[in-house]
Amino acid sequence: MHRYFFELKNSQRSFVMGLASRYTEFPLGRSFNYVGIRFLPSAFSRLFRMTALELTNRCEALDSVDSGAAAFISLSFHPALTFQEQKSILDGYFLNHIRHAPVKRDPRVCRALHTILANGGDLQLARDLDPGLSPRQLRRLFNQDVGGSPKTFSRIIRFQHVLRTAKTYHNVRRSHFFDAGYYDQSHFIKEFEALYGQLPSKALKR
Repeated sequence: MHRYFFELKNSQRSFVMGLASRYTEFPLGRSFNYVGIRFLPSAFSRLFRMTALELTNRCEALDSVDSGAAAFISLSFHPALTFQEQKSILDGYFLNHIRHAPVKRDPRVCRALHTILANGGDLQLARDLDPGLSPRQLRRLFNQDVGGSPKTFSRIIRFQHVLRTAKTYHNVRRSHFFDAGYYDQSHFIKEFEALYGQLPSKALKR
């Protein structure tokens, strides 16, 4: 999912990142205080009239994509702000943006997104998705609105679902991976490392 982020002590430099279909790492200093704004699936492209695929697996300076938001963040944020103050400032900015540029979402894409999310990414796309579009048309709309195909989005949601529910490596070893829709443990380990950057045996509690 698309997100804006910036360091509270250096709000003059803000960034935007698109859908991430692979593990990405950012260097951090010993002390940091990042603020992030994550958009719901398909909201970013509709809100800012952009093709989401342009930012997939990319991180860009925000002023090159949304100069208005970059300028607003630079002028409005400083380290003394509390979390609630930060939230209030961002809520006001985006609600005002929505009022002046209403988001028109494609109901067919919304239905497909809801089905994928409701099933934790574990579904047979050809059988379980019925948005009233051909698979080719649905892929095109997903690439445009979400930044990846329904298969890619389902893969990410399935992985996030496992992270929320597995909690420990012991659960994974007790076939939790199979319950989430992975073919076998080796398939799960490969997907986990590709999306998390570490093996589950290292990333999850024993």
